[in-house]
Amino acid sequence: NDLLETESNCQLGTSFGGQVFDPTSPTCVDAFSRVIRYPADYPFGLAANTIQYLSVGPVNIASETVNGIQASLDYRLDAGRFGDFVFNAAYYDELNHTFTNKPGDPEIDLLHNYNSYEFKTIGNGTVTWNIGPWSTTLHATRYGRTVNFSFSGTTSPQILYNANIRYSLADDNAYIQLTAKHLFDKKPPIDPSTGYPYYNFMNWNGYGSWVLLEMG
Repeated sequence: NDLLETESNCQLGTSFGGQVFDPTSPTCVDAFSRVIRYPADYPFGLAANTIQYLSVGPVNIASETVNGIQASLDYRLDAGRFGDFVFNAAYYDELNHTFTNKPGDPEIDLLHNYNSYEFKTIGNGTVTWNIGPWSTTLHATRYGRTVNFSFSGTTSPQILYNANIRYSLADDNAYIQLTAKHLFDKKPPIDPSTGYPYYNFMNWNGYGSWVLLEMG
């Protein structure tokens, strides 16, 4: 499928998303050499220009570069007989993400020219309260804006919450833990550029809150 899509983009000069394909580029030359078609003057008219066979195989000559800023902070607060609190925060800002399929091909900007649905920023924070054998954690992750499904704009940021309560048994090697995922059952950001259920399924899913009881 990937090979046929590339060959089609090279024939047309552009992809569905608007990316320009140069028929003389290494990627297009390679695609044309791998999709073998019957000639236009083939004696049986029904087969003219149709695919005769494909030549596929692994090629490991692509290159990809990702640059970003990542920071994190950890802090522990001793509350005496009330136990202790552990705070953690982390943040990532992707500055650029480029990809080159073959040497000599144009560099594709995967972050800024809407060729992918990745998040530019992701931040998360965790608060944990430990007291005796009990441990309670609240975790939040904020996903920044990302391009919408039709590449015509961006969707809103989204914050998701998880929580768990853990009890360590006497030997300290066993535990019981209750975990709640997607705590507030918040729906994905609305994306009017796509159909029902009106969110980008490349980034989000329709699962609501769920609870897991675990013993280990």
